[in-house]
Amino acid sequence: MSLDTKLVPVINEFYNKNLAIYSFFEVSMRIASVIGTVVATMKQEKLSGRKLLLVREVNTAGKASGEPFVAIDTVDAGKGDIVVVTEGSSARQTTFTDGLPVDAVIVAVIDSLEVEGKVTYRKQ
Repeated sequence: MSLDTKLVPVINEFYNKNLAIYSFFEVSMRIASVIGTVVATMKQEKLSGRKLLLVREVNTAGKASGEPFVAIDTVDAGKGDIVVVTEGSSARQTTFTDGLPVDAVIVAVIDSLEVEGKVTYRKQ
């Protein structure tokens, strides 16, 4: 039995006992559709001048699912665009959002999605 084989059960046991910790720090990127804009004249000073968009998670075919949420736009997305949204602490790691009190940031506008060799979405 190699050292790697001996470590696997130990690592698995540690992971299972600490699953909540790993889930808390999990990096999340979601596909979402921009469904509107958010106007907030009174907001935290660091958010001044930042574009806020209302997005809703979509599946790989572009069908809406889940509740709408607010994300900061860093790529000049617009209503109807399918975008990539990064959440959690990763949302504060872009040049545009460093040090800002944000939990969701739009980091890309999607041109097309391919799943298992089949194009499921293409921007028009």
